[in-house]
Amino acid sequence: SDSAFASQNSNGCAMTPEKYEIVLYEMGLCTGGSSPISGGSLDRTNCTATFSNSSGQTVDLAGSASITLGSASSTAPTPNSYTWGYMVMANTFGLKGSITTASNTWRSTSDSTASSTAASSAEFTESLTNFGSGGCTSSASATMSLGTMSAILTGSDLTEDTSCSSVSRLVGAFSPSSPYVITSSTTAVKITFDVTTDSATGYAGAMSVIPSQNGGVDQFGSGPFQMEITTIE
Repeated sequence: SDSAFASQNSNGCAMTPEKYEIVLYEMGLCTGGSSPISGGSLDRTNCTATFSNSSGQTVDLAGSASITLGSASSTAPTPNSYTWGYMVMANTFGLKGSITTASNTWRSTSDSTASSTAASSAEFTESLTNFGSGGCTSSASATMSLGTMSAILTGSDLTEDTSCSSVSRLVGAFSPSSPYVITSSTTAVKITFDVTTDSATGYAGAMSVIPSQNGGVDQFGSGPFQMEITTIE
């Protein structure tokens, strides 16, 4: 029921979105033991960019098994064992989704609030300027089945905005459970983004659901997605 959902998920929960749209500027692979964002900005010293588009490419991570990035913006990585993957993206997300309790089906609206009377889910845009709910929290991390994702909120200079006042980018670094190994025989690098709930791995999904104090759902928002990189020999 709506009341049971709210009481059992007082801190919110996660689900699979119907749409999860991001704007991607850069992706790459890095070597070494330290995260490329551990110093509070993106350090490309030990990194190789595999995708770079200064204008940004918009991709929807939901509802598709694969994402095709522009080939003109892509570069093959040199053979090596890479311990990190990184990405630079806009701090905005295009989201849409719904969740059903025994009482109602709650659907997203254009302002991110949840409606139990809407006939269909509406897309909304979320601007992420703070990982916290009070003060400024400009960094965050999440442990997933495939590794650990960490992120910082930055301006266009890709330096952490510790005041949360001029955020325009989200820079993420992913530490996989096993290194990405690129050899001279590697013909392609496949990148799979996962936003789908997976009970086998314990991954809840990439859309957050905030309950209402009165029962049911109050609001929807973004959550962390998983990134898997595999090589094709």
